[in-house]
Amino acid sequence: QVGTTSHPSHMTSGAQITAMMMALKKVKRVSPLAFLATMFHPAWITAPTEQARTTIYWSGNRINEADIKINAKNFRYSASETAKSGWVDLESLMIHEMGHVLGLSHLDHRKSVMATTLPSGSLRREVSDEDKTNLACEYPIDAPTTSLASK
Repeated sequence: QVGTTSHPSHMTSGAQITAMMMALKKVKRVSPLAFLATMFHPAWITAPTEQARTTIYWSGNRINEADIKINAKNFRYSASETAKSGWVDLESLMIHEMGHVLGLSHLDHRKSVMATTLPSGSLRREVSDEDKTNLACEYPIDAPTTSLASK
């Protein structure tokens, strides 16, 4: 489920919502969790270079909510199939931020969706083998699965 709030019109186009949904589908293939992504005006921005921020709300060892806030003030986002010079690829960014929701930290490996930076005009949409290994450490195959949507 994807929710939006009223903010700059370039952030809520149908193509960008589709890109967010594609990112959700890719992550859901490797995780049992459901997500709520919220596009947010950058009142929370502490640095103009920050593309997005993920906040996780815990209750003990259980995630109750995760918010993904996107900096619409300092960046332009693309939802095209190919990289667009000067624009941040929204699907790549959402996959990265959802990695944080799953408990992954930054990884300085250029093929990882969890690489610290996402340069404008680049795509990083495929979950690497290293990302999958890290997810398997967080969510072992034999562990019981839980969906936030069913709570």
